[in-house]
Amino acid sequence: MSFKLSDLFKTGIKAATTWVGSTIGGPKGAAIGSKVGEAIGSSLFDRKSMGSGRGDLDIIDTGVTIPQFGGRMQAFRPGSGRTNKGYAEVVNFATLNSAWDARLSKFYTDDYKVKKTLDRKKVV
Repeated sequence: MSFKLSDLFKTGIKAATTWVGSTIGGPKGAAIGSKVGEAIGSSLFDRKSMGSGRGDLDIIDTGVTIPQFGGRMQAFRPGSGRTNKGYAEVVNFATLNSAWDARLSKFYTDDYKVKKTLDRKKVV
């Protein structure tokens, strides 16, 4: 006996709809809820196409062929295109750290100057 997660969900859905049906409509509602739950569970977890009439669903091949341009279109490796403008340069940790420290210290210095200027204008 194998354990299938889909069977567990089908049983759970059927039990839930049966309970809702019996709560709303008593025994007649339970029978209707059971049928609805069975239909929902099978439509969600069975691999059958209901509307197309083709039967079981199959895996669709989504493979893409590479277009051929007859050698008229040049290709470049990603790192070595025609130009390197705008690309990030490789730096070590110390250089990067010092650059960010300089930015932060400039920001805090400028921020201090602005606050100092605003404080003086408030006093006057």
